[in-house]
Amino acid sequence: MCIETDVPDGPRPWHQESFGHDVTTENPGHDHGHNYATHSLATVTNPASELFCTASATSQDKQWEFMKSGIKLEQRAALEARLREDIQRTQERRKQEQRRPLPSDLSMELLEDLALLESDELEQLIANTVDEVTLQVAVDSGSCANVAHPDDMPKGAIIEPNTEDKHFSGAGGDRIKKYGTCKTKCVGSAGEFTTDWSCAEVTRALHSVSKIAGPEDHPTGYQDVLFNNRRCCVVPPGIVGLIMSKVKAVAEYKRSGGLYFADITLSSFARQGPAR
Repeated sequence: MCIETDVPDGPRPWHQESFGHDVTTENPGHDHGHNYATHSLATVTNPASELFCTASATSQDKQWEFMKSGIKLEQRAALEARLREDIQRTQERRKQEQRRPLPSDLSMELLEDLALLESDELEQLIANTVDEVTLQVAVDSGSCANVAHPDDMPKGAIIEPNTEDKHFSGAGGDRIKKYGTCKTKCVGSAGEFTTDWSCAEVTRALHSVSKIAGPEDHPTGYQDVLFNNRRCCVVPPGIVGLIMSKVKAVAEYKRSGGLYFADITLSSFARQGPAR
């Protein structure tokens, strides 16, 4: 920094001050009676000091990364606990008030916190909170829907409410209450598939043949269903048609709605008269 000051007339020395030194030189060509004093402060660099500062910064960075990892683990554990509590709370709410179904979404506060997680961490977190149950399911050509009791659904499954207030009718004409619908992933001995369940007041889970085969107006159907005296198999569409092109049916039931019907004429066996 240069400072210009007024001084008495006549040549004066020009002082240059630096850190640790005082050098006085004559100001050449100075004949205006002004003194220019230049002060500069030189910074002294110490290599040992720089090394110490770098080591301290590195140590602080490692400590901060360690603290962040600890905080992240704590946040993840807290989110997992909150997710479990939220699912359990909604499940308990469903069991109350005549089995009112679960809400279709979780709380916005929880969703905002989950959005902060990485995608792989979120998948792992959800996987840790999803429950699995094993049911014995019967395949039934007389059932128009895949049905199961809502209590048989795995924890965390969302039951959509029955807003249309439509229910099922049993074989005896009795009313079977329908609570709603639910979609689950299913894994059996032959493979993996998805089932759209109707949650109803039933005592046994049923897979409907008509739901497995697909809509009646579908050009090929979803799958074919085969029965014999030992097993039932779900096979690719077209297998039944291929078999029936080679053999003649003993009886045939035509699809109508969700069931298979046939018009059958009944008659009694003639009794033999007394021998003469």
